[in-house]
Amino acid sequence: MNDDYTDTYYELRYLTLELMKLSYRKGKPFRKVAKEYIRNLQYLYELIDRMQR
Repeated sequence: MNDDYTDTYYELRYLTLELMKLSYRKGKPFRKVAKEYIRNLQYLYELIDRMQR
């Protein structure tokens, strides 16, 4: 495996574990928590993009 692939794999694994913990604490399905996380990331990306214009 190359370093970029390995780094991405471990980051994704870490995020997955954190989202699993969060879904357990909130009592929500993992899928809902993951979708909320992705929506928040998209929103943050859009904010940053608008600020740079």
